Amino acid sequence: ALSIVAALECDEHFLIASDSEAVDNGFKFQSVKLFDMPDIPLCCGVTGLSASAADFKAWLTTYQWNKATWEEMKTDAETFLAELNGKWRRLQRKAGKKPDKKDITEAIIVGYVQGKGKMLSLKDDGPSEFMDRGYDAIGSGGVHALVARKTAEWVQHNQGELLVHSKNILALMVTVATVSAPFCSRPIQGKKVTPKGVEQW
Repeated sequence: ALSIVAALECDEHFLIASDSEAVDNGFKFQSVKLFDMPDIPLCCGVTGLSASAADFKAWLTTYQWNKATWEEMKTDAETFLAELNGKWRRLQRKAGKKPDKKDITEAIIVGYVQGKGKMLSLKDDGPSEFMDRGYDAIGSGGVHALVARKTAEWVQHNQGELLVHSKNILALMVTVATVSAPFCSRPIQGKKVTPKGVEQW
């Protein structure tokens, strides 16, 4: 089910974080929603249907990163994810069920392709886009996280640098979502992506 993945662009790196809850047939369990790409400084966070998320991860893992640009990868990724979501909707209709929004897969990809750092947001309700504003959030907790980010911006602008550390801001975004949004639960998972690689934070 949908949950929360949020990402933040910093001066020389990206931070990405998620909650840990997954729901299947009414059962809640812990799940990993962030995954790295082998041999490239890139990390992807996925929300939605776990089976489609696994298929998207498998596709990303085998993608020809050494030959791709961000723009080419954007086109390929949005096409593949649309196909996955379309297939799920068709199967649901054939089963006589109405497709549920919480089972639609979305993703955020952050990192460096050909040395160029970008944040790519792949959502189901519109075209994919590079997030030039420097942050984004997806899933049922996405709106909650974005409100928390705007609140942190307001506090910093009006009250001084109370939340100056980037990790604190991203942790705040995801924590607010896990506390207030459906299908979200702690602990928080987080990764830092630099041009040299991906590490836990």
